[in-house]
Amino acid sequence: MTPRVLESPAKINLGLQVHHRRAADGYHFLTSIFVPISFHDTLTITPGPASGTDRFTSTNHLIGDQFDQFEAVSERGDPSRNLIWRALEFTRPLRQAGLHVHLEKRIPAGGGLGGGSSNAGVLLRYIGQTVGVPTQTLQTLAVRLGADVPFFLTGRPALVYGIGELQEDISIGPGYGVLCIPPQSIITAVAYSHMKRTLQGAPPPKSLSGLTAGVRAALTHSEWKQIGAIRNDFEGPVFEMFPFLGELKSAFYECGADYASLSGSGSTMYALVKDEEKQKLFLEQVQRRFSELPFRTFRF
Repeated sequence: MTPRVLESPAKINLGLQVHHRRAADGYHFLTSIFVPISFHDTLTITPGPASGTDRFTSTNHLIGDQFDQFEAVSERGDPSRNLIWRALEFTRPLRQAGLHVHLEKRIPAGGGLGGGSSNAGVLLRYIGQTVGVPTQTLQTLAVRLGADVPFFLTGRPALVYGIGELQEDISIGPGYGVLCIPPQSIITAVAYSHMKRTLQGAPPPKSLSGLTAGVRAALTHSEWKQIGAIRNDFEGPVFEMFPFLGELKSAFYECGADYASLSGSGSTMYALVKDEEKQKLFLEQVQRRFSELPFRTFRF
């Protein structure tokens, strides 16, 4: 059978507001803008014979502790903890043919970039298209896999709310940026534990502080200097845990960033600039100042 090669994109957060916790289970409600970016993993999906078994293999392109973290959930460790393998298990009753999924892993865990959720969402989307799974069924499976997974079923910029599983389209102009993915990983649950939010039974807010009509217009027209009112609530606790990330954000602005932020609960920091020329100049400056840190460019 002919393999399909699919990009599995990372995402960045433009603003992230953490609201109260829902009384039923203690999960935090949040509001954020998710934007898929060009930095990506790659999935190669090959259908097998009817009634065949599923296979999951991977190539680990990460380094240091991040390499070890992925090994622990790869087929060389415990693949039952990997969202790709869980997505295969969840969809097995819907398929006749087995699938071989090979993952080229570049997006580290604990970076706030949604790599595992992206892998699962892209795989679910493929299965939905090839087998004809109803959209609502895919959505239900995606939520079972993780709150961020539904976003990657479409992979379009979205205003995300609820615990991350609800979304509506939002207009975002083209963007150029630079990522810094430090070797430190941040466990999302630990970051949330620093948020002192009350338990309430109220419905999830859709509002994102600072997302005015003017900011929405700036997002549409890629005017990143005008969106500074939208902020990431995780920056406070994460910068306390890792002060150098706060210093890095300040340095990003000193080097000419139009907008800079932590992505998700971290540890990735990113900067947005006006165009490709400024992206190149910005990258050169931050690499000179922080030669020990890894940087990479991206666009959307």
